[in-house]
Amino acid sequence: MKVTVQDSVKSVRPHLIACLVLNLSFTDETFKKFIQLQTKLHDTICEKRNVATIATHDATKLLGSDLVYTALTPTALRIKPLHSNQELTGAQLFKKLQIEADNLRKEKKRNVYTGIHKYLYLLEGKSHYPCLLNSNDEVISFPPITNSDLTKMITSTTSLLIEVTSSVSQGVCKKVADTLIKEMLSLFGNLTIQQVKKTIFVFFHKKYAFLTHI
Repeated sequence: MKVTVQDSVKSVRPHLIACLVLNLSFTDETFKKFIQLQTKLHDTICEKRNVATIATHDATKLLGSDLVYTALTPTALRIKPLHSNQELTGAQLFKKLQIEADNLRKEKKRNVYTGIHKYLYLLEGKSHYPCLLNSNDEVISFPPITNSDLTKMITSTTSLLIEVTSSVSQGVCKKVADTLIKEMLSLFGNLTIQQVKKTIFVFFHKKYAFLTHI
């Protein structure tokens, strides 16, 4: 798989690491734990998405091997958000989430935002939004807010694309990706990982993970 990073994103959110995890077998329990793991890492090592964001996609839904990481204006970016059938521009989605956040805050009589709404401030005032495009130029990821429903993972997913982006450094992306993979080992026992044109087999034995580069 090839991911092309365009110049337009370099001043917005320039750092990205992506890899494929193959031959997975989820159960309802491991799928639930995997989603919970991403939430935990977003709150901890990702520092509430301030330093990095994790996105995971069903690799069979990527429509080809070439992806593009770029930045678009809020009105040019169009995405069908996760768990939604409606396509929205980045600007429309931002406004929709703001209204939802305000209504939820008033309803629950809280002074803070919760869920995805608490990350909206990361986009305030931005002239361009980072995004990952598939081979049909469709947005499949809009960090640090949401993925697209086009590549949504389900329990029958057998291969996934892990994407980690950051505005801080490539080292942060690597640290987050390594942490996610090590946590996944305890869920699945062993993993087959493919990054660009390099395949990495990860074997899990007791407390130790061994990486072999081919």
